[in-house]
Amino acid sequence: MEPKEKRQLSPEHLEKLKIARERALAVRQKKAGEKKLVKELETKEHEQKIENIKERLEDIKKPKKKVVAPVPEPESEPESEPEVIVKKKTKKKAKKIIVVEDSDTDEEQQQVIYVKRKKDPPSSAPIPIPQAPQLIQQEPPGLPRKQFVDPTQLYQEHYQRNGFPRRY
Repeated sequence: MEPKEKRQLSPEHLEKLKIARERALAVRQKKAGEKKLVKELETKEHEQKIENIKERLEDIKKPKKKVVAPVPEPESEPESEPEVIVKKKTKKKAKKIIVVEDSDTDEEQQQVIYVKRKKDPPSSAPIPIPQAPQLIQQEPPGLPRKQFVDPTQLYQEHYQRNGFPRRY
């Protein structure tokens, strides 16, 4: 076996290959530069968002100061101000809390807030158990239903017609 000769490119092909490699390198460098710019832009936007969030948090944490508007002083009028009479509210007496199982008198009824009633014991009637509805299989309309024919009945009828004695 003889070793195959290696294929060699002509000088024209080598020149074309050189030009193609240079173009490919230029394209790769251009795309890498664009990716780098996009990456920087994204990081700057992210940092800006973080700064905005921090500013909002600082605003929330700061106690809000109430801005008091200057109150205009009333002009001096005659010193006849209407007198205001303030009446004190009277407190109602709280009802005593009395828990009575069965109250009979009216006097106790007025003081009672809660009447505890005795519950009747449950009746001894059995609790009905709900039953599941029975499913009924229905034939589709228009189709005849298959009927089962008992062969022993046919044999008995045949034997009777032909005069064989009946067996039990």
